[in-house]
Amino acid sequence: MGNSVAALALREVLDAAPCGAVIVEAGRIAWANRRWAAWCGGEPVALVGLDWTAPPVAAWFGAATEGTLETVAGAIHWRRTQTPLAAGGTAYFFEDMGAEARLAQERDQYRALAQSLETRDPATGVLNLRAILQALENQMGRSRRYGNPLAAILLRVLPPDGEPDPEALKRVAQELNAELRWADQIGRFDANSFLVVLPETRLAAAEALAAKLGAERAARVRAGGGSIAVSATDWRTGDDARKLLRRLLPTPPQR
Repeated sequence: MGNSVAALALREVLDAAPCGAVIVEAGRIAWANRRWAAWCGGEPVALVGLDWTAPPVAAWFGAATEGTLETVAGAIHWRRTQTPLAAGGTAYFFEDMGAEARLAQERDQYRALAQSLETRDPATGVLNLRAILQALENQMGRSRRYGNPLAAILLRVLPPDGEPDPEALKRVAQELNAELRWADQIGRFDANSFLVVLPETRLAAAEALAAKLGAERAARVRAGGGSIAVSATDWRTGDDARKLLRRLLPTPPQR
């Protein structure tokens, strides 16, 4: 009597569980909760007595403890655990891992976003100061080791009132990204400036590019009362980042 009451209470609890639950006795389904029965496309009573090694339930009880099945409720990515019952038989629990997988995907997306924000200037989308200086250091290391040419450009967008214009800066950043080579790197140097690192570029080519970039934007910025200042330099033996950057400042603006 006591065992019967306990078994009934157990089944009532499992019937409301947020996972699939099945009791197998002597190789056959003795009981199933509503969730698992719904995944199988039927009512619990229709599953009772089925051989657990035969379709349609055999796929749930293979050697693997985790898998994916197409069910009437859609694809279920499940994980199976089990426990022996004192009254006889074994209870199997099937956890739908779909929600966990979605949470993991969202976590990975947020992690990628966080990592991106660690290196990107949120206002313009280009590298932030720390990242562009690291890029410069990396390229200078290559130049020291292999003697490769390296140049840099500093482009300043100077508004008439001295306050940064977020939209103007964002537009300039987008234009620079579109015009530069894939190997070139651009970053926000300060409130109004962008630093462009140009691997495999000699000074003459960098100066020509700087003049072109400045001239293309000077008229538009000048129309708003501002100005553009552009300078270029190259890496020289004995340079560290401080020496190279010092040669880029100051630069007379183009009005």
